[in-house]
Amino acid sequence: MINLILKDILIQKKSFLYAMFYGIFALIAFPSTMAARGAYMFSGISITYLLIIYSNGYDEKNKSEIILNSLPVRRDSIVIAKYAAVFLFFVLGVIITGIEGAIITTLNIIPSMRFMELSDILGIFISVGLMYSVYYPLFFKLGSLKLKIFNIVLYMLFLFVPNIIVSTLQENPNSSIALKVVSFIERNPVWMLQVFTAIIIMIVLILSMEVSIKIYRNKEF
Repeated sequence: MINLILKDILIQKKSFLYAMFYGIFALIAFPSTMAARGAYMFSGISITYLLIIYSNGYDEKNKSEIILNSLPVRRDSIVIAKYAAVFLFFVLGVIITGIEGAIITTLNIIPSMRFMELSDILGIFISVGLMYSVYYPLFFKLGSLKLKIFNIVLYMLFLFVPNIIVSTLQENPNSSIALKVVSFIERNPVWMLQVFTAIIIMIVLILSMEVSIKIYRNKEF
């Protein structure tokens, strides 16, 4: 399984350069219309998405799935490697975004920019985790070709909807929903909410992986 994960890393030479340039673009282009958190979310999610799409596209182009299934490789390992790659690319996305954000903040290129915070990382993790917990069971059932449009829609959904929700609550602080959210946050320590949310996302990803494993075990080629 480790070799499967390494494969997804080693094929990313060009996409790492694209990811770095795309991350800078996201951080510089959006702070004027979005909060720094929104810019970090946009950059982190987009870089992770780009790396995963490139990896899956490489497999599709080179018929890697057929080759792997002709080798003595367990199908469970193939599925687990894909989910492990999501976590790995998320970490890389956070590192790239965090470094670029720190440079922009230190040089004061954009006054509204700040250093990355734990809540930014959590927001990226929540979006990426939920996005691929939905995507991968369908990916292993239908294949990537049939899901190209769906994948783009899913990406746009998780990219913009969280920021729209936050912006709406900030613009309507006296609404019943906003008051309930604020009250809930005030009653619980921030670190507790962060840890609880991270655990929930991990559970969702594990359940999604179990579903994907069952689907892929029974898939015929």
